[in-house]
Amino acid sequence: MENYERNDLGLEDTDDLVAGDATDLGNSVRIPEDHTDLGGAKVHFGLNPISEIRGDSPVAPVRPVPRIPADPTEYSATERELGIEDDSDDEPIFVANQRGRMVQTGEPLDSMTSNIDGTMFCAGGSRGVLKVFSIHDDNTLAEACNFRRIKSKRLTLLYSPLAVAWNHNLPNQIGTTSTNGAVVFWDIERQCLDFHFKEHKRSATSLQFHPTEKDILISSSKDATVLLYDIRVGKSTSKYASGSFDAVRDLQWCMHDGQEHLFNACDDSGTVRLWDRRRIDKPYLVFHAHHGLVSSAQFAPKSRFLIATGGGRDKFIKIWDWSRSLDDGPVYSIETGAPVGKALWRPHGDGSFQLASCSVVNDTLVHFWDVRRPFFPYASFSDHKDSVVALAFLQHDELRFVSGGKDGLVILNDFRCDARRPIEYANDVSLDTAPDGLIGVAERKEKS
Repeated sequence: MENYERNDLGLEDTDDLVAGDATDLGNSVRIPEDHTDLGGAKVHFGLNPISEIRGDSPVAPVRPVPRIPADPTEYSATERELGIEDDSDDEPIFVANQRGRMVQTGEPLDSMTSNIDGTMFCAGGSRGVLKVFSIHDDNTLAEACNFRRIKSKRLTLLYSPLAVAWNHNLPNQIGTTSTNGAVVFWDIERQCLDFHFKEHKRSATSLQFHPTEKDILISSSKDATVLLYDIRVGKSTSKYASGSFDAVRDLQWCMHDGQEHLFNACDDSGTVRLWDRRRIDKPYLVFHAHHGLVSSAQFAPKSRFLIATGGGRDKFIKIWDWSRSLDDGPVYSIETGAPVGKALWRPHGDGSFQLASCSVVNDTLVHFWDVRRPFFPYASFSDHKDSVVALAFLQHDELRFVSGGKDGLVILNDFRCDARRPIEYANDVSLDTAPDGLIGVAERKEKS
């Protein structure tokens, strides 16, 4: 087993810290009088990393903020495998502007989208939230537009969006879906409802504008269909139905050159279908991805033939290569700790290996994964108090992203000050007993 430096375990040199200093830090740190000597570095026990993450203590412990890599390939193979980096003392510690990086919308959120350059975000919720936020130069969020600024009984279900999408070819246009099956279009400049289509028989669950054609979009519904609209015509022009009765949960256009006519759709049966918009009679490709519903399906931005799917019940994120036989199974699998709500490719760096995920229940954290080390997320964010439902990335900044949750919060997260690495809190000693009574122990040794 490889040896590693003591500092890789998250232990810090505390020669200048005495027992009396614990009084100034409240109950979050308890330091005994005696120390433990580990090869010359005195280490105090009593630190509470869980309180450190959750922020439950009156005063958070003061410690250097770990630098989270934008790309795990930045480090050596061994360090990348364990999520360990060289934390140089000469590196400046980044301190974010905490005031203004969180905005409370007042109601639970269901979806979020960004404009093409990631400088503005729209958050929507079925209880009556539809707001646009912008990011200022001082790393703060500010409300730019509120489509429900007037509270009135005359507001209908059209004002209660389940899903939102930004038309990247028309910067002032946003689309939303509603529980009555409508697809609604909003004008950001005039801050009002523009027009809508209502052709789904049940709740519309998702929509996506075409990446290059400004008047084309698709929407999915619980009526097990996908509709393609042409805004110039004023109605849907194609209907895609597989014969299944399972609700379609998510869909996405393929963004790669020569593949813009393809889109995927996933449903409650655990099936993912690739459709060619030019053929409505049958899907281009069908494969069973998960046990139970598939809550998310995303084309990889840096690879032409990879799709990431998230299982809402089996708690797996799976990466599929649809250029080869899918009977061989996924090329990568990540087992998360909770049902997956969204699994999104990180658009920066090596976008063929890194994903972000959030859960629908039982987990309020946002996790970032590298499929080459699938057993631990390499970064986690814990500011939300309820389930996170949506993530959006800044195209010009790989170290920040925006999240929205059922707690009504929109948060601007920063890897340099908000991320925590679960590998730091993992137990590095394991023990097991064989049926014949033999005991096996594995531990990590210090470098000599």
